[in-house]
Amino acid sequence: SFLLKDVNMVVQLQNLDASGKVEVLVSHPDENGAVKTAGKEMLTITASVKPFINLVWMGVLVMFAGFIVSVVRRAKETVS
Repeated sequence: SFLLKDVNMVVQLQNLDASGKVEVLVSHPDENGAVKTAGKEMLTITASVKPFINLVWMGVLVMFAGFIVSVVRRAKETVS
């Protein structure tokens, strides 16, 4: 759990299982620091798998390789 001092809230991770369900408890501490639980609130987080992300990373690697080739060629031209 951690305290968000700016908004006077305590956030606690209650349950996390293999199916991907997460229970988060949001509560408000009183003046003495005792935690009062808030009403039933739900936070939904969606995780998705992007099947073609490898194509993006391959494009990044190709562009990086092209950059290195251009730097090496420019360096050789400058020396000559």
